[in-house]
Amino acid sequence: MQAASYRRNRVLLTGDAAYIHSPLGGQGLNVGLVQRDQGQGEDSGNTYDLTLLDIYESERHPIATWVLDWTRAQVTALKPDAFGRAMRTLTEDLIKTDDGANLFINRVWGLSQRYTLGEEPRHIHLLVGSSAPDFEFGDGSRLGSKLEKGRGLLLDFGNSSEMESIVDGKYSGKVDYLATEAKKTCGLSALLIRPDGIVAWVEENAQHNIDALKAALGDWFIL
Repeated sequence: MQAASYRRNRVLLTGDAAYIHSPLGGQGLNVGLVQRDQGQGEDSGNTYDLTLLDIYESERHPIATWVLDWTRAQVTALKPDAFGRAMRTLTEDLIKTDDGANLFINRVWGLSQRYTLGEEPRHIHLLVGSSAPDFEFGDGSRLGSKLEKGRGLLLDFGNSSEMESIVDGKYSGKVDYLATEAKKTCGLSALLIRPDGIVAWVEENAQHNIDALKAALGDWFIL
């Protein structure tokens, strides 16, 4: 069961107030952790824009629908009737195959979920709307430690003074700029990461699309 809308005026529903599902598989814990991080990210900075709450609903409502369907399937598989036995047999057959095992891994860990952040060319890359890779940097640190301050992060695998000046100017205090090297860059030269770890913009070319970066910064870090 899920609320038709998560927000009405000044009332915002989240967690168990927004949806109720079986606790099987720890899916509710995964969803709750992501919601916490996303809520903190959308409340980061000095200026709070209520449109971000509408974005919260547009991103999280489809995910909750997915979780509800997934837990319903698990409940069906546990039933002692013929339908439950058939579901268990099918599940056992699937999980014995490589593709089936990978399917269930993707279902459980949640890292393959992707938000639709927009329809413009800058939103096409598959990483945009997905969790950022856990980059390991040259000094041995990892991406997660760079997001602990609850701010956005513009990660530059080169050293663009133009990008640094944009962040240090208009977005100082909301977005950190980090020029560094990584053991694996996934073919990227730069990326903008929201406080909740979701990628908002990527660049693969050495010549950066600064206009696209500015648009992404304007979307997620309201001045």
